[in-house]
Amino acid sequence: MRHPNSIFNFVRLPDIISLGNGLSGAASIYLSLNGYFAAAIAAVGVGALCDLADGKVARKMGLSSEFGKQIDSLCDLVSFILAPMVFLYSIGLQAPWAVAIEGLYVLSGISRLARFNVTGTTGGGKFFEGVPVPVSFFLLGVYFPLVWFNLSFTILAVLFLIHAVLMVSTVKIPKL
Repeated sequence: MRHPNSIFNFVRLPDIISLGNGLSGAASIYLSLNGYFAAAIAAVGVGALCDLADGKVARKMGLSSEFGKQIDSLCDLVSFILAPMVFLYSIGLQAPWAVAIEGLYVLSGISRLARFNVTGTTGGGKFFEGVPVPVSFFLLGVYFPLVWFNLSFTILAVLFLIHAVLMVSTVKIPKL
């Protein structure tokens, strides 16, 4: 007989998909630290696909839970906040101003996820309040044209700064 607080009493299929998101974020961090930047971005992309799938599976199967909501946010923190910051640092954005932006991004992302866990969506579930954290995947994609055209990575840091501000804003974003 299992203990009532055994993890196996909590984890369901949507949560396993969420964990795939978190594992993808961890892989991205490893890849960034080892200089495999395209693969690091791809790993965040896999995390984004898992993030899209976990909620859809939970709703379709009637398996939404408070545990699932929490694990989803924790995995989002790894894939869409921490992994992009390690990426930025690993591509050379290491000056004090860049590290300050990276730190602000982490704080904004944590705050955005916590607010979402408390308030959820608005407008009857039709809108997010503040820009969602998975937008960072698309921002990471800016890396490729910057490399192609030999432009400064400072552009990427500025985009992440803008995203940090928009995550904690009250702007309404339609839910997909």
